[in-house]
Amino acid sequence: MYNAFIQISLTKNPKEYENRSRFFKKPRIQIANQLLSFDNIEHGILRKSTVKLSLGYLKKIFRPKWELELRIQGEIDWRIHFALNCGAKNCPPVQIYSPKNLNTALNFATKEFLETQTTYNLKNKTVKTTTLFSWFRGDFKGIKGVKKILIDYKIVPEMPNRLVFTNYDWTLSLANYRIIPK
Repeated sequence: MYNAFIQISLTKNPKEYENRSRFFKKPRIQIANQLLSFDNIEHGILRKSTVKLSLGYLKKIFRPKWELELRIQGEIDWRIHFALNCGAKNCPPVQIYSPKNLNTALNFATKEFLETQTTYNLKNKTVKTTTLFSWFRGDFKGIKGVKKILIDYKIVPEMPNRLVFTNYDWTLSLANYRIIPK
């Protein structure tokens, strides 16, 4: 739903993207009798009340009742960062997720996105990869966790010595859809 509403909102009014902070903070989606913003959904519900600009390390002290009721249970699934589409050129593509295919789809989205966003220099063992890893490093269990993800998903052949995060291209890019193979 998040991805669909991003696409709908920006297709209707692409100028809203000129002030991205305001765009993501604006309440616009009715869920469980609450009018929510994209930030409410991503950082309150999916990231379990995590402070947006804390690199994924700080939880909100004061949380509204609706957030406590709607947010995920258990640990944050870091793979959401490779499934959420914010409308930018460097965002993961929009795919259809359902409870039935969720684990397979999130693994597919993660691997495919990281393969397109990551390069590895074998000589100096340096990985150049998405800045999403930096912005939300706490969700990934820090830099060691990022390196482990790159190994586990076979994005790099060995444990890298160094990570370099790419600049994010915020150019508006709608209709970036992908079908998850069966």
